[in-house]
Formats: sequence, structure tokens, C-alpha cells
Amino acid sequence: MKKMVLFLFFAVTLVATFMYYDDPRYYRRQFQRQMRKCRRQMDCWQDCIHDMMPF
Repeated sequence: MKKMVLFLFFAVTLVATFMYYDDPRYYRRQFQRQMRKCRRQMDCWQDCIHDMMPF
């Protein structure tokens, strides 16, 4: 589970770096928007995991 998350994070960072070199200004705006969306999803995701766990 943790390895998968790390791999995903690494892949996203790699893609983000390439995109960043293409167009920094536009990309930064998009990235902030994505991060906000991502953070919301992560919160939901963590809640789901807590619900699934018996302890």
C-alpha cells in the first residue's frame, strides 16, 4: 500500500517537472488548483480508510 502511494507520488512529481518546464506560469496555477482538489480527495480517502479499519 505504502509503496504504491510512493510510486504514484514519484510519477506525479516526474510528470509535473516536465510540464513545469513547458509553461511555468500556467502550470503553477493549474498545479495549485489540482493540489486543492487532491487534498480534498486525500481527506476523503483517509476517512474511508479509518472507517474500514476496525481499530
